This record gives sequence, structure tokens and C-alpha cells, in this order.
Amino acid sequence: MRKALIIRFSSLGDIVQCQSCISYLYDQKFEQIDWLLKQEFAELVAFHPQIHQVICVPGRSAKTPGWLQIWRLSRQIFDSNYDLIYDAHNNLRSNSLRLFLAARYLGNRDQKFPNWICKSHDRWKKFLFFKFRQVTFEKPFSAIREYLKPILQAKNFQAPAPPQIFFRDSTRQKLRRQILEKDFFPFVAIAPNAQHDLKKWPLDHWKQLIAKSSNRFIILGGAQDLEPEILAQLFPDKIWNWAGKTSLEQTLALISLSQILVANDTGVLHMADQLGHPCVALIGPTAFGYPLNESSKVLEVFLPCKPCSAYGKNPCYISEKKKCLVSIAPEKVLALLP
Repeated sequence: MRKALIIRFSSLGDIVQCQSCISYLYDQKFEQIDWLLKQEFAELVAFHPQIHQVICVPGRSAKTPGWLQIWRLSRQIFDSNYDLIYDAHNNLRSNSLRLFLAARYLGNRDQKFPNWICKSHDRWKKFLFFKFRQVTFEKPFSAIREYLKPILQAKNFQAPAPPQIFFRDSTRQKLRRQILEKDFFPFVAIAPNAQHDLKKWPLDHWKQLIAKSSNRFIILGGAQDLEPEILAQLFPDKIWNWAGKTSLEQTLALISLSQILVANDTGVLHMADQLGHPCVALIGPTAFGYPLNESSKVLEVFLPCKPCSAYGKNPCYISEKKKCLVSIAPEKVLALLP
């Protein structure tokens, strides 16, 4: 039996987009596909029908040094005897695991070291792209393509058909009953949050969108930002704030129950894209947040300075701050809503 292991520890959006690799490996006749990640993201892959086992990296412990945890983890990986290990993270932790695993194989010549494939960070290509506008990436820019590229055997890229992410129907039905009890169907899901401020559509634009729309809205995402609470207080009859109150699986189920999702370049957006659910992507300064499925609509403006960041960490250098997002008028989003 051919076995494969995917290593992608975090973060939300990366794990969601990397899941397209599962169906590709399954099509390549790998009968067992496992995933190694952090515990808090386990729900993202746990219900995938082609995932055999979810392996969680140990949490931080003052009693056990990090290197010892990885050494113990390498024992479990060694015992599984994988044919292919795809390191889609390629960081210090995964490289340490590779070294420890190699040491175990050197001590046991009866087993063959697995085919270990690493995803490149493409730092030189990104440097040329963002500093000198020398484009060597394929368009449209897509993290899904970049995750698939190291393991693709065919030259022609084609994104696997959705859904590429899964949840339990029982979870969906439970949430559906809650929404029915409050008589909140139909609704539009929105995700005004983002990990970095540079990726956020302006709060005033969200206010205008909600005020002008006849729809009701459920807010999804984390509780770390102020936008969900502000919007919920301004529009108590139109908004049900679920931000920070759902598990990852529940977020997926809520997206599926909505008419459409409107979101910044965040993990929630990529959830909808991988589900094949209608969504509106508000793309600003980032380069690799574009959804790929036909059900996803992209709203953006083209500026000489765009894109200026891979993940939205950089500051905006032009005088009109966040012009790429400010210029996306609420009326454009409103026109795409039911």
C-alpha cells in the first residue's frame, strides 16, 4: 500500500489551500494519505474522506524541549514507513524532523528513506516581483497552484474541482436548526476580519454595504478584531455576530448555509473557495490570495503599486493609504449580492 504524508502545520488559509494536494495524491494511487499539523487546525482536515490519519504536533511544554518532541515524532513517522513525504511548510520544525528521520533510517538500513519533496519559498522570485515587478509567477497568482506545483507530474495546471474541504452533515443540520429558530434565513455571510490591517476593506465600506442592502448578515471569523462587534452594534436587526464563537468546522458549515460570502483575503475566503460556494473576494495589496473556482468573484482595482505584499504584513507606502481597497466601492459588492 502506497502511503503519503503532507506536512503543513499552519496557518488557517495555508492549510485550506494546501488541501487540493489531497485529491491529487489520491488520484496518483496513494491509498493512505496522512496530514501533520498543529492541534488547533485539526478540524480542517479531519473530515476529509481521503485522509486516513491526522497527526498533531505536540504543544509547547516547559517540561519537554522542542527538539525532544520532534525526535519522538520522528519515531512515529519512521514507523509509518511512508513512500512520499510532502513538506509543504519547509520551516525549521519540518527540516529538523527530516534530519531526525534521516538519522533513524541510517540506523536501520532495511527501510528506504521516503521520497521527501519540499515546497520552495521562492524568495528570489518574490524579491524580483515585489521590488522590480519582474513577474515569474503564473497568473492568476494562486497559492493553490504553488502548493500543487512541487508534486505535479503534468505540466498543465488545473485546480481540482470542489469541494476540497469537508465537514460533518450533523454539524450543518444543528446550525441550520439554530438559524431556523431565530428565523434568520436567508442570509449573507461576511468576514470583515483579517490578520493584517493592510488586507482589510475599510470599516466605513462595510457599514455602507450593510445599510444599503436588504439582506441580513452573519459575521464569521476570529474575535481578535473590533469590526464584528462595531457592525453588530450599529445594525442589530440585520446582523448576527458569530465571530470568535464557532469552531473551524462550524465556520465551514455556516458558509455552506449562506447565500454568498463576502470576505477579505483571509482563511474564511479560501474555505468558501475550496467548498465551491459562491463568494466575493475583496483583493487588495496581496499577491497570492486569489480564489480559483468559478463560483468565486474577485473585486479589485489595478494600481502600479499593486501587489505590494505577499501576505499583507508590509506598510502602505503611497499617500492615499490602502487605495487598492478603498477604491472598491460598496456599490460594486452590493451588485453581486442576491
